[in-house]
Amino acid sequence: MASFFQKEKAKLSNKRFEKVVKPPKILNTTIITIKIADTCLVVSELEDRKFGKRRMDRGGSRLPPVKVGERYKVRIEALGKGGDGIARVKGFVIFVPNTKVGDEVEIVINSVKQKFAFGEIIG
Repeated sequence: MASFFQKEKAKLSNKRFEKVVKPPKILNTTIITIKIADTCLVVSELEDRKFGKRRMDRGGSRLPPVKVGERYKVRIEALGKGGDGIARVKGFVIFVPNTKVGDEVEIVINSVKQKFAFGEIIG
């Protein structure tokens, strides 16, 4: 089934075109101006698109791999801005105070946020 634009284009295909202008798409409508000699014909075509929200998965919907009260043996990989040690469990960042880079410690998780957790040394 031909759209309105395709029918108009077919009607005008035998005539000589001076210029065809395609302005940027506005919302979901394409407006095309066809200039034949001194007469302008403006054709508007509604695109066949389904509009919906695009879901961007940036990992924000994942649940943290640690829970409050769980115990882990970790190695401190780096220091944070506040001087806390940074350890990782399955790539998930855990801040551990009073530690240095290279320390291997056993920790218990105190608080869990969406992208990081806080733990303290056991013992």
